[in-house]
Amino acid sequence: MGEPILPGDEGIVLKLEEMQVEELYHCVFDGIVYLFYKDSQNLLHCYEIGDKQVVSEIEDHPDDLKDIIKKYSIERGSQ
Repeated sequence: MGEPILPGDEGIVLKLEEMQVEELYHCVFDGIVYLFYKDSQNLLHCYEIGDKQVVSEIEDHPDDLKDIIKKYSIERGSQ
């Protein structure tokens, strides 16, 4: 199985058939982190993060994606 999310020169290509249900996917495109999630009803959810500090942190530590997002949401919630 290949990568279900492929950023390219002309945009992001999504291979929905290769996405696992209830798994979070991400890619960085044009300085924005895009998050993709396919739920148990096979509905696709897409979110974007444009905060440059968060984008940089995710680019530097992609394996820590969930922890970075959690930290980011807690910080934003306290403002």
